[in-house]
Amino acid sequence: METYVAYWKRGWWVWLMMVCINLAIALTAVPLAAVFHGNKTAYWTAVFIAWLVILLPLAGWVFELFARDSKRIVASEREGASPAA
Repeated sequence: METYVAYWKRGWWVWLMMVCINLAIALTAVPLAAVFHGNKTAYWTAVFIAWLVILLPLAGWVFELFARDSKRIVASEREGASPAA
């Protein structure tokens, strides 16, 4: 049951992390759509560049914030054995 609760807690943090990343994508893609209205090629090129330069590192940073204080759920805990030292 302890492992289930750990996964339940982790699920909420992952959900929150995904919401933050998707909000960042929306806050980047919507203004670009307004700027490149009617020009799909320029829009998708700008979105790709923004994804590479801004959004991908931002997603990595958000994940590191999440993972920094996260206790790992290791396989040995699921099997009831103590982790090796």
